[in-house]
Amino acid sequence: MDAQGREELIKTIEQQPGKRRQMLKSLGIPPATYYQWRKMYHKTGIEGLAKSPTAAKRVWNRLTPQERELVLTIARKHPELSARLLAVKITDEEKFSVSEPTVFRILKTTGLINPRPLPELPAAKEWRHKTTKVYVISPF
Repeated sequence: MDAQGREELIKTIEQQPGKRRQMLKSLGIPPATYYQWRKMYHKTGIEGLAKSPTAAKRVWNRLTPQERELVLTIARKHPELSARLLAVKITDEEKFSVSEPTVFRILKTTGLINPRPLPELPAAKEWRHKTTKVYVISPF
């Protein structure tokens, strides 16, 4: 619904003060939404009823680009440390904390960590440890 439609709705419902809840229920508009529109309309006029785009807010635990670069710098200075030890070092010595998975993810996307090769284990034709007898466990 656009701003003019909301304004007309407010004016229509204001003319019939006794049946607000019934009208809102029949229109499928929650009362809280109507009263919020009405408050904005009385405060700022029709401009207050216009839909405003929601701004993306910063995620509280997302690393800044500077922090990300610092993680990479420390990782390049200490290539012998694992992602876990790098996370501990950064948390202890810097002004921010970072988790091990985040450090690992950053290092992997920049190519500083190579995936470990899977051990080549050929499939066996039979079990190495064979069963000698069947054990029955009683539920009682």
